[in-house]
Amino acid sequence: MMNKTREIYDSLLQELQEKTIGPDKIISRKYTGINGIGLIYSVFSGERMRALAIPSDKMLSETQFPVWKGVKIYLASMPEYDDPSRTYIVLQQITGTEAYIFEIVVENLRRVVETLSSSKGTADTVLNILKKWEFFFSHGRVPLLTASEAQGLYGELLFLEGLIHRFGLNAVNTWYSEKNTHDFYIGQHGVEVKTSDKQAPYYAHINSEYQLDDSDVNGHLYLKMYALRSDRSGGQKLPELIWNIRDLLKLDIAVLNIFDKKLETLGYFDAAEDYYYTGYTLRDVYLFEVKPGFPRLVKKDIPNGIYHIEYDISISEGMNYAVEDDEFFRKLEE
Repeated sequence: MMNKTREIYDSLLQELQEKTIGPDKIISRKYTGINGIGLIYSVFSGERMRALAIPSDKMLSETQFPVWKGVKIYLASMPEYDDPSRTYIVLQQITGTEAYIFEIVVENLRRVVETLSSSKGTADTVLNILKKWEFFFSHGRVPLLTASEAQGLYGELLFLEGLIHRFGLNAVNTWYSEKNTHDFYIGQHGVEVKTSDKQAPYYAHINSEYQLDDSDVNGHLYLKMYALRSDRSGGQKLPELIWNIRDLLKLDIAVLNIFDKKLETLGYFDAAEDYYYTGYTLRDVYLFEVKPGFPRLVKKDIPNGIYHIEYDISISEGMNYAVEDDEFFRKLEE
């Protein structure tokens, strides 16, 4: 999907460059969605701060608006575009903040508002979205994954896509997007997924002494390793893989909603998809059974007083523990 918000703001910024506009002036443009709800995009000429105005379908008080750093939210009328008696909810970027963060929030609002069948319910919808973002930002997060996080998510989704083809749509429920030791729990078995975009020899980066610890797995623990080539000129981008998986899940709305919620829990938002420039090409795939003898550190072997363990393991040193896909799936199906 096209990021309409970014397109409109870029156009307004281009207009500012081409015209002689004094300081403290505002240029605006109205965008009307297919449901007839008109959103007003603005840019302030001085420091190029962005703003968005959304028409409200009912009376509100500014005390109802959440507060988070970087955005001012208030009520105003837009007499140059609408009946002066109509109230708009206005989001305004604060000086010194990142424009891309504001644009992602605005694009999220635009997409959700555009799904409404009419203007009825606009205010409540906007308030709910703003509260969601307030909760997200209260944890010190930004709505764009780092390069490392995006690559890691790509690897997990590549594995999930394979599970869906093998086991069906409910494979989404085997993916644990947060607060679990391993990435996937399939029956009694666990799977940890790793990626690397470095050239051979390959190494898997392990983030803690728990990731390759099988003490919480009643069955077998496996390590899936994807060796990737990453660049901006080719390969599959993270949003493309996500839309491919959604296409597989589209026949079950409940499962699709679970998938989308897990993505947002991890910090991936569709409104930011234009900012994921990197494409991935698969070089090699490895699958190991993690058991005694496999190169790893586990909690019981770490001396007291040592914390925050991170380390790399050599893929070549684990080849004695490699398993074929057929054997792997047979174990999962037992």
